[in-house]
Amino acid sequence: MKWLIESSIRFRGLAVAAAAGLLVLGTAQLLNAPVDALPEFQPTIVEVQTEALGLSAEEVEQFITVPLEQDLLNGVAFLEDIESVSMPGLSSVVLTFEPGTDLLDARQVVNERLTQAVGVAGLPEVASPPQMIQPLSSTNRVAMVRLTPQELTPIQTSVLARWVIGPRLLGVEGVANVAIFGQRERQLQILVDPARLDEEGVTLDQVIRSSGNALEVSPLSFLEASSPGTGGFIDTVNQRFQVFHEQTIRTADELAQVPLESEEGTAFFVDGEPVLLGEVAEIMEGHQPLIGDALCSDGSCQLLVIEKFPGADTAAVAEGLDEAVAAMRPGLEGMSIDTSIFRPAEYIETATGNLRTAVIIGLVLALAAIGGLLLNWRSVVVSAVVLAASLATAFTVLGLLGATLNVMLLAGLIIGLLVVIDDVMLDTERLSGRLSATDDTGEVPLARRVRHALIEHRSAALFGAFIIGAAITPFLFMQGVGGAFLPSILGGYVLALVVSYLAALLLTPAVGSLILDGPPSSAPIRAMHRSYDRRLASRVTSPLIATGALVLIVGLGAVAMAFLAPSLEPDLEERDVLVAMEGAPGTSLTAMSDRTEAVVAELATIPGVRTVGAHVGRAITSDQVANVNEAEVWVGIDLTADYDLTVARIGEVAARQTDMLTEVTTHTSQRVDEVLGRAEQDIVVRVYGEDESVLDQKSAEIETAMSRLDGISELRVD
Repeated sequence: MKWLIESSIRFRGLAVAAAAGLLVLGTAQLLNAPVDALPEFQPTIVEVQTEALGLSAEEVEQFITVPLEQDLLNGVAFLEDIESVSMPGLSSVVLTFEPGTDLLDARQVVNERLTQAVGVAGLPEVASPPQMIQPLSSTNRVAMVRLTPQELTPIQTSVLARWVIGPRLLGVEGVANVAIFGQRERQLQILVDPARLDEEGVTLDQVIRSSGNALEVSPLSFLEASSPGTGGFIDTVNQRFQVFHEQTIRTADELAQVPLESEEGTAFFVDGEPVLLGEVAEIMEGHQPLIGDALCSDGSCQLLVIEKFPGADTAAVAEGLDEAVAAMRPGLEGMSIDTSIFRPAEYIETATGNLRTAVIIGLVLALAAIGGLLLNWRSVVVSAVVLAASLATAFTVLGLLGATLNVMLLAGLIIGLLVVIDDVMLDTERLSGRLSATDDTGEVPLARRVRHALIEHRSAALFGAFIIGAAITPFLFMQGVGGAFLPSILGGYVLALVVSYLAALLLTPAVGSLILDGPPSSAPIRAMHRSYDRRLASRVTSPLIATGALVLIVGLGAVAMAFLAPSLEPDLEERDVLVAMEGAPGTSLTAMSDRTEAVVAELATIPGVRTVGAHVGRAITSDQVANVNEAEVWVGIDLTADYDLTVARIGEVAARQTDMLTEVTTHTSQRVDEVLGRAEQDIVVRVYGEDESVLDQKSAEIETAMSRLDGISELRVD
């Protein structure tokens, strides 16, 4: 410490220049730092989804989930936990890896197993190949884009969403996935009537063969068209011309003109005339059976849910999405595009602006308090320089580490900022009093005066830092919500402590020796010293009084804790509110869509509600693993509206849906419950059945029986 302080004074010009450089660098890092609401609290997970349209939940579990989970993926390297969900048409297997496992390593070992999926696992051909979902951030959704057809049909809108809009949005830096709710894939469909076929003397096999062989490539393996012929090439004297097949059937009318094949593969004739497909069946343009849908307050729509990679800057991704949508708008006539349906970047931008204003006001008040206590403008200048340089150094370190600024990290920094202000105040006051000190032989060297002023309490502060480090170490090993959020708070706090300590040893001596002129202590400081010496010094020396005060403080703290409901989960006032709805098992997509549409219309009439959109069921490769009896309604609240009152009115609408399970929350809170709740579920008891009333009765009986067991901390029925 002595060497650092003396070096700082000897090279004080260099120290001040370095502080100025750090101030510029830290400001640049702060302006360009990625910002998010919460830190990444999700463990290393890999999700494998397998689509199997048409299979029931039992068939999905038997033919897909169990082979994947038990035979193929169980036992991969670094695996800590594996769980699955089987529902009609979808199998989802989630693998959680040991803490510290690199995400790319986890995906590599899973991908090596998936290459054996077809041969080893024996998956049915009706299932699509298992697909490893892209890695997503803890809060995953970064935006939702609403497409409302005006002059286009829903199918035409879907074609643009699938082949134009989705790929363009995937090209935005930080975007991991684009899931399209309400997607209607364009299909040419042949609707046959058995009675009509019998009347014409045509079999269903003829219709299938004729339509399949009319395609360039057919997915039906027993047809000739399943193996497309090669066109080859023709060589001339000077050129080689490639010969290739071009699909000529693009519309329903063109498909209707395809002649039927006979059982022998030749043209099928009746009364000497070829029979066409359109004469024995109805040919139309349609879409696939829906596994979900999207609903908006102004009619039918499609919702593009955009999800981001871990660590991606939410605000930067949102800005990139806006630029991409703006670039596509001129070529997307016939539909309206709305990017405001869900936009968490707005909350982050508003919160960041509020925090910036609060920190500036707080620092100004702190400097004013320092000036009022020390009554010396030079001390205020030294404090301002050291404070600014300390903050700049902290942001520079965070930038070099690639950290994302979030609520928890900033909370730790702000708590640590109190220590920085305390150090600056104490060091400046001590330094001012020592700069004019002399000894019996005359003037004391400047380095020695500064060293004596600062070294007195630095040893104690160093030991105090070690004590604090030992005290907070156990918190780094917490599980659940504490393990997810406390490390960020403690990291910011420890960083502020380290920066403050280094500033006291390196920067305060240099700046103080240049600016301070060594006036005596101010009147307020002298008055506080006299008051302390007169009233407290004698009492502190009494062990009985000190012990009694300690017992009293601890007792009051224990009593206060009984009236508190401590929670490390942040309660963010997000303007995008989520209403989760779940109907009775077996509810159809049509019925759930009608109920959701009614709720959307009612929510849109609430004062202060800006936008309302909903999606039912799920989409391909989406984060929503849900059946068609589940829906999510996204409500955007205007910035000028009363937040609590508007949320209460939204809750009243949700509470009126008595025949459904409803919950009013936010996307962030939902993700925290999903991710951290999954990690805390030690035992799950599942009850199967078809009758909901019997299920409720048996679940209540099991809950009562299990509640008598010792060691259960939380018990709930889903």
